Amino acid sequence: AFEILERSRARSLLTMLGERDLLFTADLPPDVARERQSIAADYDRTQARIAQLNPGKDQKEIDALLARLRQLRDARESLAQQIRKASPRFAALQYPQPLDLAGVQATLDPGTVLLSYAVGEERTTLFAVKSNSSTTVGEPSVAAFSIPIGEEALRAQVTTFRRVIEQQSRSGEPRSNPSPLREQGTRLFNLLITPARQIVAAPDRVLIAPDGVLHSLPFAALIGNPEGPASQPQYFTEWKPLHTIVSATV
Repeated sequence: AFEILERSRARSLLTMLGERDLLFTADLPPDVARERQSIAADYDRTQARIAQLNPGKDQKEIDALLARLRQLRDARESLAQQIRKASPRFAALQYPQPLDLAGVQATLDPGTVLLSYAVGEERTTLFAVKSNSSTTVGEPSVAAFSIPIGEEALRAQVTTFRRVIEQQSRSGEPRSNPSPLREQGTRLFNLLITPARQIVAAPDRVLIAPDGVLHSLPFAALIGNPEGPASQPQYFTEWKPLHTIVSATV
């Protein structure tokens, strides 16, 4: 499930890059660049033609066009192999290879744990991935936690938290005082971080891959008791250095 999440995020990067002329086309041999453009244009024309047809009347032509799409996909994959050899930089952006779990672990800096979130309609899943240096023999390298909150309810909590931060900033109220900021920050910490607290405790730093509304959540401002209920509450960023990424592959 974690690898599927990584693959979808890598594809999202490809989609964004495809909407902009940000690729290293100068690195490609001219004939390869022309063939790439020709395949892409032919694929778009074929898809557009299929969309215009009526399955009840034009099924034979639709079948022929679907076969043509399969041929174009095969040609595109063959060309991708050529491009990976001719221009590794271009291929890394145009044909990104999503990392599997082992690849993600190898990429993480020593002493880093990755918290990767997937927000669903009714539940949120948290994947906690340890770096190779943080995993002992016989210990699982990844753990998954099901958090009982969906996108709509989570959005409401994040919005409330951001509003409280803005209001307190304008009022000048000392952050050390008990306040709605602490209440809401603690609620979100307990919801999103506490399930993986034992895994987060040992590493030196935390790498966060948010999802959906969590991209707008200031994780550093969450407030918790990292050492247990009897410990002094502190901001998440006081406990661990935090970093945010789109995905491990990106």
